[in-house]
Amino acid sequence: MKKNEIVSIIVPAYNAERTINRCIDSILKQSYGNLEIIIINDGSKDSTEEKCMKYIKNKKIKYIRIKNSGVSNARNIGIENSTGTYIMFVDSDDYLKNNYISRMIKDIEKYELRVCSYYFEYPDIKKIKPQKYDEEKTENETIEIMKDDFITLYSRQLLNLVWNKIYYANIIKENNILFDENVTKGEDLLFNLEYIKHINTNIAVINEPLYYYVSKKTGLNRSFKEPIEDRLKRTENVYKKMKAISEKNNNVIISEIINMYFIHLRNYIS
Repeated sequence: MKKNEIVSIIVPAYNAERTINRCIDSILKQSYGNLEIIIINDGSKDSTEEKCMKYIKNKKIKYIRIKNSGVSNARNIGIENSTGTYIMFVDSDDYLKNNYISRMIKDIEKYELRVCSYYFEYPDIKKIKPQKYDEEKTENETIEIMKDDFITLYSRQLLNLVWNKIYYANIIKENNILFDENVTKGEDLLFNLEYIKHINTNIAVINEPLYYYVSKKTGLNRSFKEPIEDRLKRTENVYKKMKAISEKNNNVIISEIINMYFIHLRNYIS
């Protein structure tokens, strides 16, 4: 990796007046400094824009305001406007450890996807819980996973997220990998599966939690409102994408897909 390679950080923001400053400050404090921070204001109705204006003179910051159209569209616009060699995503109500990017970009030339563990923060009860890939391994250990074994990431709740990963921009752009704007839940998983299909290296997992994910109750409420037909169609799409990557662990894949169906049906009955 060349020292001058830019990492593009895409931050969609909607009504994030309470958290956007903490989020952006945590990015600016990173020990790796060659950053391009793209803030996409997704039609916020609060003072998010006012909060962002304090950074407008910073040369690392790109600020784009759009009409409210959802996180997938905001991320796609971020991808379109990015110029970095690598792309990362950060949610506007989350924040980072100071060494997050430097750890993620270490030995990046060996891997086309790096994933880190994270902290799950519950603000209502003031609790922070680490979500590690493997509790039995040391935090500073990097674990290699073969592309064919990608399903282990899903089983450990690390594949249906985009904010704890670093991606090669050229793989995303050359293969036109975008977030499906017609999907209201599970868009991160679909994006990751499409990306993994196009990589040729092992996947590196950092066992150390480096990202603070703040619990968002709205996501759960949204999932119950999604029509059952859309949930089942999306699950079928996930299965097709998983099979397109590898059928090495097909029995495990089928087991996970069946579990998805049962979760959808249980939520629908509820």
